Amino acid sequence: MSLSNFKKAALVVLLVFLLIAFSAGMFIFYFQDGISPLMTAKAFWSGYSLAYQGDYQDKVGRTVMAKKSRHTPELFDDFGGGALSDSEPAWWEGGVGFLNPIYGVGIFKQWEEIQGEKDRHLVLTGPEGEVLIKLRTVFEARTELFGRFQTVLCVDNLNLDTGDFERLGEKPTFAPLAYLSGFSQEEIGKLLKPGDVVGFLLRYEGELTGFPPKGEPLKDDFETPVLSMLILRRFGGQEQLEKELGRKFEED
Repeated sequence: MSLSNFKKAALVVLLVFLLIAFSAGMFIFYFQDGISPLMTAKAFWSGYSLAYQGDYQDKVGRTVMAKKSRHTPELFDDFGGGALSDSEPAWWEGGVGFLNPIYGVGIFKQWEEIQGEKDRHLVLTGPEGEVLIKLRTVFEARTELFGRFQTVLCVDNLNLDTGDFERLGEKPTFAPLAYLSGFSQEEIGKLLKPGDVVGFLLRYEGELTGFPPKGEPLKDDFETPVLSMLILRRFGGQEQLEKELGRKFEED
């Protein structure tokens, strides 16, 4: 073998070795903590990284939680602590994050009926199935209870990162779509499945104060906080939800 051919062969061997080493590194990186390569890539191209994925087969982001670097201008993030907190804050509730305590993120477990009511309790938990948290979801507006208020369905577009949130300006961070009461039970079942990660904004009494905003949650007769906004999460945002629903959201 000539010296030139030897150098070529050595270069090929080196390149193969580097490729194998790179692939092994990517395998370890992508598959750590049960987060799939697809979700890792989608989050990476959106400008952040993930901390949790509940369903490894998830292709649209309905079961993922972002790391704390992704937060809204109000400092709301997936772990409830806001961008100013380096670790799990004091209001961390069994794995479901609350921020002061208006906003939170949890994992949908199930619905619970309220006897004699159209309203239902939304039951959430944390990634490890710790403490259950119930939120009253208002399907029927009645002035004797909560005025004309009903729970609103919103979407958190996971293609947006912290910078995108800041550039929204006057537009809402979590796009409101419709009252939850406007969907059939079958449609709700398509959009919200056990294991889905959801955000939520609570109904509060009086005015929010301070920064990050603080307030006193409104509660029902069962001492259950009232859900103002149920926030579904998808890469692709509203467009992805419409694909799952099989129709467009009706404009007001």
